[in-house]
Amino acid sequence: MHGVPSVPARLGNSSYLRRIDGSQGVRVKDALSPYLTPATRKKPACLSLLCLPVFMELVVTMWKYLIAWLVMLLVSVANGALRDFTYGKHMHELAAHQLSTISSVVLLGLVILSFVRIYPPSSGREAVLIGLLWMALTVAFEFIFFHYVTGHAWAELLANYNVLQGRVWVVVLVWLAIAPYIFYRLRLNGPRYK
Repeated sequence: MHGVPSVPARLGNSSYLRRIDGSQGVRVKDALSPYLTPATRKKPACLSLLCLPVFMELVVTMWKYLIAWLVMLLVSVANGALRDFTYGKHMHELAAHQLSTISSVVLLGLVILSFVRIYPPSSGREAVLIGLLWMALTVAFEFIFFHYVTGHAWAELLANYNVLQGRVWVVVLVWLAIAPYIFYRLRLNGPRYK
């Protein structure tokens, strides 16, 4: 797995995360900088992964994103239940899937907009990372839960990604990845988002 960091080669301000292939990766300071407050950034000696304040701040930051993702998961389950118990009974399965995708994008957009308004990302880079995290968690949940818990076949799960057959689930994943950045930019540029 080229490009995946492992452990710091040495501690301190100039620590580098080593990649699995042994090459030098990013500096610990740069990797953690989106998660540090201005007060913590001014303390370069405290940038090792063993520094408790930095570690606790990173944990608190990640919990916000995980809780937001769990809220989105609940919204998505409710959206799927609404489809299955109401309009899904009266429509062709593909049309119900597509309508459910549209409602999912709208509902998740409201959740993401609320999250960005309450906990604005510190930078565009952080907004992109949040979106990518949410997308990765969603894909992982979809494959793990629906295969191992509900028993869906891999082929059935992969069929949801076949855009050529009208399966537009991938739109939700793309939206999860880019929406935090879009709302972050709108918050910076538009007075109604401040």
